[in-house]
Amino acid sequence: MDNLELNRIYFLLNTPDSEAYRAYKSHREGNLSLQDLASEVCLVLTGSHDQTDAYVEPVRRMVEELAIDDAVSH
Repeated sequence: MDNLELNRIYFLLNTPDSEAYRAYKSHREGNLSLQDLASEVCLVLTGSHDQTDAYVEPVRRMVEELAIDDAVSH
């Protein structure tokens, strides 16, 4: 996955009016698995869940990145 796609994932997970953001918050609260979050991101970016497995690792990386951002901003 290239940097453009990683940036798209980061943007989705950091945009409060996106479904992916709501899924991310649910994941952070422990109510949604990483696989489910990746599935939501995959759906938003590709229109289907077919490539979910390819999104698990990039989504994990962006979740970690956002956690670092949250820690720094608080």
